[in-house]
Amino acid sequence: MSLSKNQTLLILAGSLCVGAAAGRLVPAPGSRVAMDLETGPSEGQSSAAESSANSPAPPAEPLANQSETQEFNAFDLQKQTDILKRISSKAGINLPPSSILLLAKMVPTLPADRIEELLQETPSGKVEHEEVRRILAERLADIDPSRALELGKKLEDRSVLSAALTVIGEKDTAKALQFIQSLPKELGKGVLQDYFQKADAGNLGGSPLEVAKTLANLPVLNELGWNGAHGVTETLGNLLSKTAAADPASALATVKELVTEFARLKKDGDQGFNPERLTSGIFQSALNRLRSENPQAASAFFDAIPDASKTSWMFPEEALSRFRTGGVDAAISLAEKQENPEFAKRAASGAWWGLAQQDRPTAMAWIESLPQGVFRQGVLNSVMMDAWMQSMSWGSDRAAIDAGAALLSKNSRMDYFASLMSDRRFGGRGSAPSELIAQLPISDDDKQELYRRVAPLKGK
Repeated sequence: MSLSKNQTLLILAGSLCVGAAAGRLVPAPGSRVAMDLETGPSEGQSSAAESSANSPAPPAEPLANQSETQEFNAFDLQKQTDILKRISSKAGINLPPSSILLLAKMVPTLPADRIEELLQETPSGKVEHEEVRRILAERLADIDPSRALELGKKLEDRSVLSAALTVIGEKDTAKALQFIQSLPKELGKGVLQDYFQKADAGNLGGSPLEVAKTLANLPVLNELGWNGAHGVTETLGNLLSKTAAADPASALATVKELVTEFARLKKDGDQGFNPERLTSGIFQSALNRLRSENPQAASAFFDAIPDASKTSWMFPEEALSRFRTGGVDAAISLAEKQENPEFAKRAASGAWWGLAQQDRPTAMAWIESLPQGVFRQGVLNSVMMDAWMQSMSWGSDRAAIDAGAALLSKNSRMDYFASLMSDRRFGGRGSAPSELIAQLPISDDDKQELYRRVAPLKGK
């Protein structure tokens, strides 16, 4: 899934549309925001409320003193701080949806000067809640990223710095990362982690080679175990996807340069650097990004990547993508083209999973028409994987066994269970095949047949 620079505010904007349709999720324009945040009515207010409750409802009239109502941005600093603190006090670490919706209405009305004041120590105390501060920081970064950067450095505030660098990195990722060099070690490490977490979904700008050079010169990168790390590969893959969409050959050449930049960080005797892992990670990240924007371009880039740089996990994803864009024949064709049996099985797995998502009864019946071979084995493997995902119980012996029992024929069930016994992802408790076979919902004769297929007895 791909999101824009400030994920929170975009999601909130969508939520506000839903709220507007409901007509009662957020205060209407012109209403006094603080009224909903009062702890309770005063004694006089209580009496008036009781009297009103016992009186007939008056006819609808325009609200009195409407001109005296105030928007959040019109309150003074102390009152705004008090309101934000009250919102914070009503929740734990995560704010409830009602509070997030209220913040989404209030914060965009504030000018940069006031947001900067609210992020600092105010006369009535600092707004401490992390999520509230993050929303304020993202708004300030939208208005003036350089100002947010200066404030974040002054306060040594990770959320403010991260928000500012996210905005700056949309135009120049290398420039954003270079700034981290000026931060204290622990703060820089945290800001870099935040930046990496947003790299897969955010929009990044600039040259992937310049970003690689910048990263290779960041001392805090070594603190994160950078080699093949998710953040490094996601950042570089995000940037590389732009080249890969237009010129796959150029993208392949660029990856070699990227890996060379990181290779010079390797110290004598260091066994950690793995250029193959780094290369495949960058490719995988670029493919993920491309599939969300241009699946056909992603498939063209996938075909251009040498097999030596592909991993088996790329194939079910690519087969599923081709199923969605070209149908089951396109997914099957991918599997049939593979000379590597493991690649073929994984592609077959993606083809079946795509069909099962669309029409599960047809997918189950399709298994019965498949001839013996690696394609059918891949499909049966996918039945196991699908059972774990559907049941949200990854590695569960019971979920895998139940999925096999639901297959439509004895031959399919026997082939499935035989495949299951040899799959290292099954039997997570370390049980021997003979112990697992004993649990299967099949006849004793069929169990003996499985014993012969997966654990043949020595002749006496």
